Formats: sequence, C-alpha cells, structure tokens
Amino acid sequence: MNKLIVAAVATVVLLSGCAASTSTTGSEAPETPAAAAAPTKAATAKAAPTKAAEAAPTAGQANALESAKSYLETQAFSAKGLIKQLSSKYGEDYALADAKWAVAHVGANWNEQAAKSAKQYLDGQSFSRNGLIKQLMSAYGEQFTKAQAIYGVHAAGH
Repeated sequence: MNKLIVAAVATVVLLSGCAASTSTTGSEAPETPAAAAAPTKAATAKAAPTKAAEAAPTAGQANALESAKSYLETQAFSAKGLIKQLSSKYGEDYALADAKWAVAHVGANWNEQAAKSAKQYLDGQSFSRNGLIKQLMSAYGEQFTKAQAIYGVHAAGH
C-alpha cells in the first residue's frame, strides 16, 4: 500500500512539473530529467530530412528537366539514352550532372518507355523477339536494361 501511495505522489509531482513547464505565464519552469531525456515529436520531425527540404533546382537542372519532358512527349527513351541526348554536344549540350538530375526527376516509367520504343520499332521493321530485345538493350540502340527490354517486347505483343 505504501508503494502505491509513493507512486501516486510521484506521478502527481511529475505531472504538476509538466503542467508548470507548459504554462502561459511567460516564466520557464526547469525541465525534469525524464522530459530532457526523451525527444519530442517536434524535435524528431525537425531532425529528419524531408523532400520539401531538397534544394530548388538550378537553372540548368530546370531547363534540362523541361527538355527531358519535351523529348518524352514525342519519343521513347531509356534513362541512359535520355541522359546521352540531353548531355550530347549533338543534342542539347546540358552539363552531364544537369542531365542526370533531370532524368532522375522527370518521373518517367522506363518500362512503359521500353514498350513504346518496341512498338515504334515493330511499326517500321520486322524483328525476332530476341533481335528486338537486343536492339532495345544495345549501346548503339536504345540502352534499356535487360528487364526493361523484355518488358517492352512483351508489352508490344512480341
């Protein structure tokens, strides 16, 4: 029984200390050791980085992103192919870092891009299934990954 009374008194003291620290009188109450040891939700949220904290894009990144979006509206590209197009001196001539940033932020579904590319190839030429997969993966072709190329060929009905 004595332990229960001591625990109840300690709880009341602790709670009254917390209430005093949140009063609106303007005076600051000293922090209890238990409160000092446990981080608050607000402190934890401030420590964790968020996407909103990401720096705004540079002018080069923003322009490269707009170019990437424009290309994807009219043609199919792999991520590597689009980076190459954006950074090539024969293409847009963006800095490689800006081209990579743009491709990472353009929001493309690369599997769907592979499917679109496979359909474009089949509309103009005949390919075996394996030949089309190789073309989509080729360093001289579209530069899709193997998984993307297989997806694209399957989605194109081949």
